[in-house]
Amino acid sequence: MRGGRSSIPQVFGTWCYRKMPSKQKNRPPTFSFRDLTVWRTKLPDVQFGVLPPSNTRANPLTTEDRVYASVFAPGAICALERDRGKMIWRRELKKYGGASPYLSGGRLFAKSSNTLFALQPDSGELLWSFSPYGTDGESIYSSPSAHENRVYIGDRRGYLHCLDAESGRTMWKRQTNRAHGDVNSTPALLDSLVKVSTNAKTVVAYDALSGKLAWKQKLDGPSTFGPLVHGNSILAVSNSLYLLSPTGKIRRRFSWKDEKVGEADITPRSIVSHVLAEAGIKQHRTVQQNRTKQIDISRSEIGHPANNNVYGILPLF
Repeated sequence: MRGGRSSIPQVFGTWCYRKMPSKQKNRPPTFSFRDLTVWRTKLPDVQFGVLPPSNTRANPLTTEDRVYASVFAPGAICALERDRGKMIWRRELKKYGGASPYLSGGRLFAKSSNTLFALQPDSGELLWSFSPYGTDGESIYSSPSAHENRVYIGDRRGYLHCLDAESGRTMWKRQTNRAHGDVNSTPALLDSLVKVSTNAKTVVAYDALSGKLAWKQKLDGPSTFGPLVHGNSILAVSNSLYLLSPTGKIRRRFSWKDEKVGEADITPRSIVSHVLAEAGIKQHRTVQQNRTKQIDISRSEIGHPANNNVYGILPLF
């Protein structure tokens, strides 16, 4: 940790920040990465640092006093002090780690390519684990979501699983499609229903407690990102963007010629999507007040970052 700055870092996005005043009025300050760095911690035995996410969750995940980082390969989950970056504990995960950790109900959820782990956040102690088809192969690309002491996660055989959050015991499981389309998405909860999108070009909703099928909506392509809750609507991400009602009806559909939607994010008033225009180029689109417009074009590299450092960064606000 650099000397001379003793205030407590703040959290914004996936980094740890500390406020820094502007030196010039009416002019944005400019800082180097070194100027902004509060601490840097090298994570041990990292070959590939981060798996690209299939949702909008942060990795690392920050709380008031902790930073939790999920490492892709070799799979691991690490807990650090937020203020100093000191390693508290590290737990190895077999094979590959998931794209992001997830906190709910006093449990830290982490995953490998075939197992969901429930951990004690302070110590990393294993509370329970769930492997629907054993610990060989890659059977889980989905990320977990929790609601009322239940945990929901999909698998690559097209099933959605509902687990007891206390024990990991299966409460129910449902086959979302007969085309063996993966459920690689992150379950979304709204109005007592759990919704998942699938590689079989559908969004499916079930009663969160009983697992009874509520509705099913067709999409124009496979869906691995999201779905996301936007107000009282569900945002499904496929070749197009779909804004669905709580009953699964299509309220709006947004598409762009010769472009496929890859990712999306939401604000209280806007939806921002990344559409793949050609190999290696992503265009960023925003949907706001019933309009669509292009806001930026940037080239992005495809692959897994090999960075094995976690940084604490000063804020720019």
